[in-house]
Amino acid sequence: MIIKLQNAVTRLYNGTRSARWAMCSQVITSGSNFLTALIIVRSLGLEEFGRFSICFLLLMIVRNFLIGTILTPMSSIGSKLTRVSRPAYRGFLVVNGLVFALGSSLVLYIGATVFGTAFNLSWLPEFAIPLVVANFLSLAADFFRRYHFVNESPPLAFGVDLIRYCVQMVILLGFISILEAHFSAQIGLWAIAIGSGGGAVFGYGHYGWLRWSQRLSDTVWPRHWNFIKWMTPSYILDAIQHNAPLFIAGAFLGEVGLGTIRAMQQLANVLNLPLNALQQVAPSLAATAYKKSGNVGMNKFLVWATILSTVFLGLMATFTFTFSNLIVEKLFHVSVDTGVPVLIFYFAVNQLILLRLPLMIRMQSIETPAKITLSSLFGALTAVLFGYLLVDTLGLISAPVAAIIGLVCNICVYATLYFHEHKKL
Repeated sequence: MIIKLQNAVTRLYNGTRSARWAMCSQVITSGSNFLTALIIVRSLGLEEFGRFSICFLLLMIVRNFLIGTILTPMSSIGSKLTRVSRPAYRGFLVVNGLVFALGSSLVLYIGATVFGTAFNLSWLPEFAIPLVVANFLSLAADFFRRYHFVNESPPLAFGVDLIRYCVQMVILLGFISILEAHFSAQIGLWAIAIGSGGGAVFGYGHYGWLRWSQRLSDTVWPRHWNFIKWMTPSYILDAIQHNAPLFIAGAFLGEVGLGTIRAMQQLANVLNLPLNALQQVAPSLAATAYKKSGNVGMNKFLVWATILSTVFLGLMATFTFTFSNLIVEKLFHVSVDTGVPVLIFYFAVNQLILLRLPLMIRMQSIETPAKITLSSLFGALTAVLFGYLLVDTLGLISAPVAAIIGLVCNICVYATLYFHEHKKL
């Protein structure tokens, strides 16, 4: 058994070059997000962190739209174009990216000002400007990062993330060390914006020559739309499934409650960091295994990846609960009785996400996007419904419990649809 585990680890490590760079980027991203959360909680308290979390979640939701509308089509279409067409395609992508970034930023600004006034959230309009700037520059950094990965320049993609998060952390650490009296959750958003701007400038510097071609645009747009009409609903539903329970909890329990939930979620995610990285690279590694050994090889990889992930997650959960007083109370200023139950359920959420991953990859391999959207719909509706029904009864743990119920429903639908499709093949 030990030898098999060692061989499985070796196979995971010996993945594609892009997969290893993607894993390094994920380590930097998750680590920086965790440190940002830790700095804000310890410096400003849970209420300010709750406000920061609302803005951060909005940025992540918009990012999901970017993935569905631009990044996913680019990943599939861009690599198939001839070298002569690429400058015009780069121009097409930049125009689409600018339109999306400006449009989403305008929606966020209007939403922050209108909802802040309508729901008596006087602090929200004050966050509108840094939120909009952080959104625009974060989308730019995400765009150039993905472009370099797609065009087989993973070191450049890693460079975007490295500059982005190093600048962000320098700003945050500088404020709490030198200008602590002026530090605020808004400064946290400005740090994200400036760091993302630095990464975007680096990414654009290596983007290559671009031009506009109406002819290529007319040719490529229908192909993009074919992706958008299927992928965008899936990403919207995925964003709802993962974020709606948090927003519902925040609406009923206030910013302090949301801050507590997000702090424990961030802790669970950083302890789950290697597995978060695996989720980013698993499709690439599974494709490599399929190319080498066919369906048997891909299934073997997915099984061993799931086993290793479960073992690792169990070890991290044991470590966390053993030192819960130090990790939860000392680091995040959250009482053990309050924080540990939330943390336990978020470990369960992470485990279910890992169990869902093989099914998602297999569904993608047989190219059934409508079925993927259908399963996402069931998961999203279930998470929203139980998030609302359970918040009064369960309080802080209602968000992860609703997420668990949504994931279980999602997995059951995935499994049913996959086996139904598999019988046809």
